[in-house]
Amino acid sequence: ELPDNVRGIIADCGFTSPHAIWKHVANNNLHIAFNMRGVIADEIFRQKLQISPDEYSTLQALADSRIPVLFVHGTEDHFVPVEMTYENYQACNAPKRLFVVPGADHGMSYYLEPQKYEQEMKLFWKEYDS
Repeated sequence: ELPDNVRGIIADCGFTSPHAIWKHVANNNLHIAFNMRGVIADEIFRQKLQISPDEYSTLQALADSRIPVLFVHGTEDHFVPVEMTYENYQACNAPKRLFVVPGADHGMSYYLEPQKYEQEMKLFWKEYDS
């Protein structure tokens, strides 16, 4: 549950679940077996947040939410694959917009396309911040 003053969500480089992103990072960025890295990451997650990473799903949260979402992602993101944003977008039952920036790496969509990014933000807030 979010407070009533939350009118919209900007999801820039969003992942589908802690488990999915840790598996991707371990396999593709750290080049170690996920089961080795996963045990350590799961324990840190449990200690810091007092829940298991398997207890949280962005996909389920988006399916249950009614708050408008602007999804933003770069096609060359090697940390959080753009496919995760496509999955999140499909799962979302709230009003939504999708802005994908060709060639942008992780968190770089604004820097690659600042005018288009700002335009998407303005359109989103104009529609949903009332």
